[in-house]
Amino acid sequence: MSEIKISITSVEDSLSSLSNRASQLEKRAEEAEERISATEDHSSRLAAMEKAVERLLLKVDDLENRSRRKNLKIINLPEGTEATTPLVDFLQSTLPALVGLPSDFPSLEIERAHRALSPVPPGQTPRSVLVRFLRFSQREFVLRAALKKRDIRHDGSQLRFYPDLSSEVLRKRRGRAQARLNKYRGFAYPARLRCLHEGQIHLFDTPESAALFLDSINLFMYQYYFTL
Repeated sequence: MSEIKISITSVEDSLSSLSNRASQLEKRAEEAEERISATEDHSSRLAAMEKAVERLLLKVDDLENRSRRKNLKIINLPEGTEATTPLVDFLQSTLPALVGLPSDFPSLEIERAHRALSPVPPGQTPRSVLVRFLRFSQREFVLRAALKKRDIRHDGSQLRFYPDLSSEVLRKRRGRAQARLNKYRGFAYPARLRCLHEGQIHLFDTPESAALFLDSINLFMYQYYFTL
């Protein structure tokens, strides 16, 4: 009988030990579930914060580009071509003839103009010129006239005219393929691919969507980068 009692006691001790271990495992499982739940909540909050930051960055970039709407960037204007004349006065008198504005076009109202704030590059491409107009309508008219005329030269240099865009918009434009349909190509603000086919303008948010459209009409797509 004593041996049976000893065996029963041993079994009871083993069961008690197993019960304690099971309780510990249950407690650890509950703690793990709590940590997982907390991690999931943290991940959800982090994802929401990332979306909020992305929206704010888009708004900031939009505000920056709106503040640049009156600006025009001129590339390759020779250094010192204005001589002793203030740059604003030089541009007001020279731009109309350069871009081919109508003779009855009102005098250009330019708030300020300056070269890029960098050292003069000896023997290299001249610094770009940033021009801020008083009115957006005048800047737009000058830019459209320049794009229409295309071949604009001054002192033997071919000039290029661009809107003044934020670095983020320029980054998007540089990184996207440009569709070419019927010899027409371009960007819709801020960086949507734009093309003309059979008299209709098509807009694409991604190069992939443009490629699908091109494939559907058996045309090709080539890489084109927006350069300053």
